[in-house]
Amino acid sequence: MIKKKLIFLWDVFTTSLLCFGGPEAHYAVFIRRLAQEKNYVTEAQIREWMGVFSLIPGPSSTQTMMAIGYAYGGKLLAFFTWIVWAFPAMIILSFLAYFYPIVAANTGWRSVLTYLPVLAVSFIAYAGWTMFQKLKKTTTHYALFASILFLGYLFQNLSFWVLPALLIFSGIFFVAKERETWFYPKEVKTKITLPLFPLLLFLIVTLYVEIMLMQNISSTMMSTLTFYRFGYSIIGGGQLVIPYMIESLVGGSIPLDVFLSGYAIDQSIPGPLFSFASFVGAFGQQSLLTAIALGLAAGGMIFLPGIFGVYIVFPIWKQLRERKFFQVFLQGVVVAVTSLIVLTAITQAVRLPLYWDVWVVFLMSLFVLIQKKINPFLLVMLLMLVGLIF
Repeated sequence: MIKKKLIFLWDVFTTSLLCFGGPEAHYAVFIRRLAQEKNYVTEAQIREWMGVFSLIPGPSSTQTMMAIGYAYGGKLLAFFTWIVWAFPAMIILSFLAYFYPIVAANTGWRSVLTYLPVLAVSFIAYAGWTMFQKLKKTTTHYALFASILFLGYLFQNLSFWVLPALLIFSGIFFVAKERETWFYPKEVKTKITLPLFPLLLFLIVTLYVEIMLMQNISSTMMSTLTFYRFGYSIIGGGQLVIPYMIESLVGGSIPLDVFLSGYAIDQSIPGPLFSFASFVGAFGQQSLLTAIALGLAAGGMIFLPGIFGVYIVFPIWKQLRERKFFQVFLQGVVVAVTSLIVLTAITQAVRLPLYWDVWVVFLMSLFVLIQKKINPFLLVMLLMLVGLIF
């Protein structure tokens, strides 16, 4: 069993190397690599986790990845899954923050990354296509899909609460329509057991952090603890935390131009976007060892609330998953997630530069992903080579 878990962790690591962009692009890689190719979990499970973890604070793709590890090998494997998934990006960004003056002065290496943002959009489109193909061919599913697509387009930029609100609305809509799910006299309903230890630990750590932030502490400690606050304040993903970081940290911990340049670099580093906290935490340190230590501390703090979320929500999901009522609710949530990923694919594709090479790369990458003829890792290497040559 240990050998199987080590193989799983290796597959998580190689999967992380393909995950550019945000969570929408990550989901496509998860489904392709860990469900379709490796069969660690099912596509249906991943789709449900995508919906469930979009309802709570934290980095949703990281939480989904941890849930895959939790389902395959238990609580400890879930934690090691996070380490293998997040640490490479955190360490790389800590290094880049320390050597930022050298990185900023030498731009020749950036040509290698030219087409990787385009590939990320292809992954998002592939995720939307794959999930849309899995929808049930019913009028209800298609009507809800179109409604969420329209509502998401109108309101997605108003607040980060729009996303969970649409997911909850979709779930309730399905439950209301399937009225026979309200009562199941033959269904044995066991009592739901709350995971009290991770819940209490989350509350204690959160209370401690908030008390410390009200004290007169060093600026380094203040910024590190602030990342924890970011971690439990954001629902949706890494892009949403950027305005909070700018408001709280820019000007004190890091200049705005360096912050924005670092964020641009983060977009080309595979792995979770929350790892950008490591760049901010490590910047400006006098020694490499200190930069790496503070970078990992900042990254760990911003991920920690989401990690608590996995250990709280996953056991509850596992128990509720046996209830017919909750199964129907999740069907609606999955439809909404599918619609919002398709919406993201459309909006990101529209924003691509109007150059023939960009659109050729986008369409060819999408075609290759749909056909499943080339390993995604080889596709990444190929596009890096094309960017270097052309």
